[in-house]
Amino acid sequence: MLNEQDRGSEDQCPPRATIHCDECTIQIGDGYQESVPFEFVDDSESDPRVLKVCWRCWESLTRRKTKRLAQAREQHSGLIW
Repeated sequence: MLNEQDRGSEDQCPPRATIHCDECTIQIGDGYQESVPFEFVDDSESDPRVLKVCWRCWESLTRRKTKRLAQAREQHSGLIW
């Protein structure tokens, strides 16, 4: 029979290391304004990179990527106005 002290608390997670947003450099981690980093794949160059970013930067990067892809499709669509 196991004692309560012998078992780790299932509710407690190990503390995450503090990191910096790769876009705006704010700190992300427990106790900061942003507690969870988001991954963004920057494939705008020939060598894609995975960035760890805050929520606001993830939103901004996603909007810019969507806009860039839409402009590329528009240029390659062959439509003449």
